[in-house]
Amino acid sequence: MRQQGDAENEVRTFEYNAKEGARMVIFLWFFRRALFPLLVFFLCLVFLATVTNGILAGLASALVFGAPIVVILLVSHGQIRKILDYWTK
Repeated sequence: MRQQGDAENEVRTFEYNAKEGARMVIFLWFFRRALFPLLVFFLCLVFLATVTNGILAGLASALVFGAPIVVILLVSHGQIRKILDYWTK
């Protein structure tokens, strides 16, 4: 009976590790391919608006592109925290 319990615990651990490993790989792929370029693009737009047209245009651009930047940062922060929690266990 004890061996069966040990085997079930080992299977649960393996399934958990596989799930978290897949989460990490998918998130890193998505971050590298989609989120990071979008974040850089939005930040460049705000920077170029400020440099080209002045501080008011930069602030207006930051207001317009602030929401997508915040969404990208919130999504990536939550996933990075989950991945770090898994690796520190």
